[in-house]
Amino acid sequence: MASLIGTAVTDHLAKKGQPGAPASHGRRIERGRLIFVYRAAFVGLAAFAAALVGFGLQELLPAAYLATSKSMIGSIVGLIASLLSIVLGLLVWTSHGQFISQQTQLQTIAVAALQLDDEHLSLPRHSTHLTARRRLLYYISRLALRETIA
Repeated sequence: MASLIGTAVTDHLAKKGQPGAPASHGRRIERGRLIFVYRAAFVGLAAFAAALVGFGLQELLPAAYLATSKSMIGSIVGLIASLLSIVLGLLVWTSHGQFISQQTQLQTIAVAALQLDDEHLSLPRHSTHLTARRRLLYYISRLALRETIA
């Protein structure tokens, strides 16, 4: 684990002189860019140490305590799973709402573009380059409507 952190630090510092590398404003910022790696390593080591302590305490406690704690842990895992499923459902629902909103806005823009072409532009109809532009606008708006409806 420590070698991975050291490799990440040396890679980051080696990229410092390359084009496109982030500008350095001092030692404090260089160390601050990889602080999440240190935090993740600390959390991982803390969880591992807590698991080892738990295994050690399991040998010291009577069997009645262990049976009660296993049912309690099962209940807590069920509660966490229920909460995670609610959060996931809300996430999907929100993203679907955003998709529908964007689709409606695109359809509104396409209809407005068609109305602008038909009603508000007083372009001469005999000019060939204007007719080509008008046809291109018509086909693009029809394609956009067809793709949003399908």
